[in-house]
Amino acid sequence: MTSIVVLGQRCAVAELDATIGHLEERRLEQLALVARLSAAGKDAAPVRTLLRLTEDYLACLRQSRSLLLWTLPQQNPCPGVPPAATGRDAAGLRPRLAE
Repeated sequence: MTSIVVLGQRCAVAELDATIGHLEERRLEQLALVARLSAAGKDAAPVRTLLRLTEDYLACLRQSRSLLLWTLPQQNPCPGVPPAATGRDAAGLRPRLAE
């Protein structure tokens, strides 16, 4: 039986996945805008600053996602979710968190 906490963690992971996906799209748009501005000889510094902030935010969200996956129980009761999405290796062991 799955606890409310585990269900909440899984929902949080799903929300993080969606947010990360959206921000990755925004990052690609920002990269393209920097390239267009640079090619046109215009100042791309403000967009580069925004791009750095976006990349920092993405790194924080990815770290949060990794931590949530690391804390989830070992079993994978969700059909259709690949075992790799549980944050464990093939043996079912949790990887060490980066310091």
